[in-house]
Amino acid sequence: MRTCPNCGATTTGRFCQDCGQPELVRLTMGGFLAHAFSRIFSLDRGYLHTFIGLMRAPGVVARDYVDGRRVWYTNPLTYWLIAATFQLLALWTVNDQYTAYLERTMAYSMEAQGEVGARAMDQYRELFQTDDPVPIIARVLVRSVKAAYSYMSVFLALALAVLLKLFHRKRSGGHYTAEQLVFSLYMIGHWALITAFLLPITMRISPALHGVIGTLGYFVMVYVGSLDFHRQGRRGALVGVAALALAFVAYLVVLMFIMFGSIAYEIAQIAG
Repeated sequence: MRTCPNCGATTTGRFCQDCGQPELVRLTMGGFLAHAFSRIFSLDRGYLHTFIGLMRAPGVVARDYVDGRRVWYTNPLTYWLIAATFQLLALWTVNDQYTAYLERTMAYSMEAQGEVGARAMDQYRELFQTDDPVPIIARVLVRSVKAAYSYMSVFLALALAVLLKLFHRKRSGGHYTAEQLVFSLYMIGHWALITAFLLPITMRISPALHGVIGTLGYFVMVYVGSLDFHRQGRRGALVGVAALALAFVAYLVVLMFIMFGSIAYEIAQIAG
């Protein structure tokens, strides 16, 4: 007889009859790493199992989690956090290339606009107190992109969850906002993870192409996932797409505030 350190139940044998935790021994470095990797790469449960499930049927994974079949899947918030981290790491690998692309695009855009572009450049020169404001503008845009790829995307998931609850309030089958958030985090987190893998390739082909693929992918994920999660057919899935479009608008407003803050930071650095 022994007391389970996880739930406090009295138990016998190698596994607790109440919570299923195996009998513990002193934690070694090997045991610590083995447990960590088993939670990530397990095909029966953990992050890899969740990833494969979301690739096959994203809405089913979210619905399983909401219906209580949670032991097999990574928590949706944890899944999204890890995906956002991978996105930031992927963006870091192309940071210089993306900054150079933005500088070329800005310079070409200003030249193509003729007198209007020239006046805008004069305003930027005065604002940033430099003869060549393009690198500063590129830095501001890169900071905004990094914010979009960072943990700030939780605002997108929250906005989507609230809008889905609002749009499906009469036909949602009792989904709470928290349950819609499970769906949102899985869909957004999964596509964020996929784009993290694609980014080093697509950014080298065309940053504009990556932007198109990255944005459209979220809509595809929400549409496909909604078919199995909300179970309201194509019409219900299109409602999910509409909710995502509005959530993106709200998210872009947040990013605009971040961009303005970045501009203020650059001006303060110059003044200092």
